[in-house]
Amino acid sequence: MIMPVYDKDERPALGEPVALRIIELGDEQELKQIARDLIGASTSISATDRRSFGGGWL
Repeated sequence: MIMPVYDKDERPALGEPVALRIIELGDEQELKQIARDLIGASTSISATDRRSFGGGWL
């Protein structure tokens, strides 16, 4: 992929502070639950995403 060459405009810093939080590493059960929640959500999920979360452990 060829990217265009152009001068970058300076942008001001964010005007509001961002509250960051540290998240801990989850275990396998939490990962499975996240996958189940995503697949069972009322919004659409692509076939590719379904295959990615598949593999027999759901």
